[in-house]
Amino acid sequence: MIGDIQDGDALLFDDEVLIESSMMEAVRMLTERGAKRIMAGCTHGVFSGDAIERIDASSVETFVRTNTIPLPEGQDSAKLETLSVANFFGDAIKAIHHGESVSRLLD
Repeated sequence: MIGDIQDGDALLFDDEVLIESSMMEAVRMLTERGAKRIMAGCTHGVFSGDAIERIDASSVETFVRTNTIPLPEGQDSAKLETLSVANFFGDAIKAIHHGESVSRLLD
């Protein structure tokens, strides 16, 4: 970690989260260094084992994930927010089918 986080906001993001151990260690470090608010997120939330319980027990305010992987049965949390990528994927498939640019979707 570089810089002073005391009384600041922190955003942690990872592409894939399996068991939450490395991200929760980063959350612990940010909390110890005085972060005021900590938000986290990932693209692919596998959330195996006790990952959801780790999120709930942490000082993470909100954990945002996409719906690329279904949330395991019974694994929900008030801290979890799910963003749908269905429209984006649908638009990408449509663009490819019609021979159009997919990169325009990122504008």
